[in-house]
Order: sequence, then structure tokens, then C-alpha cells
Amino acid sequence: MKSVLWISLLICSTCAGLDAQTQVAAKKSASQTLSSEWQLGVSGWGLHRFTLFEAIEKVQALGLSAYDGLSFQKVSSEISKHFDASLPPEDLERIIAKLAQHGVTIPVFYYAKMPQDEAGCRKVFDFGRRLGIKTFVSEPAVESLDLLEEFCERYEINLALHNHGPKQSPHYWSPSKVLEHCRGRSRRIGVCPDTGYWIRAGVDPVKGIRQIGDRLITIQLHDLNEKSPAGHDVPWGRGIGEVDQVFSELLRLQLDPTLIGLEYSYDFEDNLPEMRSSIAYFKQCIEKMRKTE
Repeated sequence: MKSVLWISLLICSTCAGLDAQTQVAAKKSASQTLSSEWQLGVSGWGLHRFTLFEAIEKVQALGLSAYDGLSFQKVSSEISKHFDASLPPEDLERIIAKLAQHGVTIPVFYYAKMPQDEAGCRKVFDFGRRLGIKTFVSEPAVESLDLLEEFCERYEINLALHNHGPKQSPHYWSPSKVLEHCRGRSRRIGVCPDTGYWIRAGVDPVKGIRQIGDRLITIQLHDLNEKSPAGHDVPWGRGIGEVDQVFSELLRLQLDPTLIGLEYSYDFEDNLPEMRSSIAYFKQCIEKMRKTE
């Protein structure tokens, strides 16, 4: 099972009335514009009750090669420390070796408490650079965004603003709220929608993605059993989360998230079967979109 799946869609309606050679060129151009390499990976919260080393092994067992790290996850039974920028170099090297051993990368990383000072930011972004992180996900203090934007540009690492519910994330919980804090900023500052919290708060995930548009940098994707604050995760395609329509909307908007994050936040002790079902559904959706070419 491959973690990187290719999606290509040809739009031919603009070819009407063109000669054959021009039609071929137009089709090729459209394909290049709308071809997208989407990487599917596991968002760490679904495995937060395990150590990082255990989570890496589980990601490999799922046939995937990407993990969305967590700054509050314990590293291993031998390294009883959190997976964050305070780790000494020797422990970080052991993590990098473990990742390489299992063929797993960490393109996205949820950093729970982003620093608000230059020294702290430098430490976190050096940590990100060493691990090959492309996008940090966090809910930073609004007043720290100017400083974080500077570091995003300097290190060429994105910052995607994450949402919980309205009470936990008053600045970022809805598309309109989070966009207020992206407006006028670098394109390296964007959004990581958690569609589970969106649905619980009454936000339609497809409309939310449409509203965010190209400010979407990465995504934590959920399907829920019901549209209510009590809704819990079910495997993709079995609930009310319109997961297939989310994929279609990402493709229609030509968005290429750092990671399509499979965040299965239920049955934490044994949720790999549900994750496998979601992976299979993802592949089915990809094949369906391919057939529309």
C-alpha cells in the first residue's frame, strides 16, 4: 500500500472549437495544472496513548510513511521525555534513526505551545529543520503571529493555525475567524482545519474548505457518526462528514495539503482496523476521481 497517491484530472470543456493539436496541448496543460500528489498520513492524536516509537511502528504497519508528530507525546520507554524542542541532540538522533528504520517521515508537527520569544522560536524552528518538518500546526497566541511569521519565512517552514471548538479556540474555531488572522500575512501562514471539531460546531467541512481556499496548508480529516457536539469518529465514508466531497473540493480548488491527516480519535487503545478502513476508502475515492478523467 503506498502512502503517496497520484490524482490527475483533465478539464476538456475549454477545448471546444480548437483544432486537434491545440486540444492536445490544452489537455496536457490542464492535467499539469490539476495533477496533485497527496500524501496520506496518520495524525498523532489518534495514537497519543502510545509512545512516539510505538506510533512510528504502527504507521509502518498501516502501510503509510508519514506521521503528524505531537510535542506532548512521550518518545519511548527508554526516553521518558516529550517529543519537543527541549530534547538533547543525542535523543533527537535516536528519533531520526527510528524514523529511518521504519521508512517514516514527519512532514507535519503539532506543537502545542509555540513560544513567544525569539530564542524560543529559534529552538523550535531548528528542531523542525532537523526533522525535515514542512508545516507546524498550532494554536499560538494571536500576539505572537508577527514573530512566528518572521521565523516561517526565515526557515521556510509553514505554520497552519488549528482549531478546536469555540471555547477552546475562540480565535481560530471557524473559517471566518481563522482567516482574520491570515489576512495580509505571508502565504506560509495558513490553516489546518480539524473537520471533526468543525462538524461538532456546526461548520460544514466542504463549505469551510471552500471559504478557506488556498490558505489551507494541511488538514486533519474526520468522519463522525452524527452532527452534534457528541459526535465521535467513525471510519471514513461511514458517517456524515462528507469525506468524499472534501476530497473533491480539495481537487476542485487545486489544493495540495502538506498532509491529508487521518486523525481517528476514538477507540484509542485499538483503532488500527478503523484506520485501515479509512485508508481503503481514501483509495476508493482516488480511483473514482481517476475514472472521471
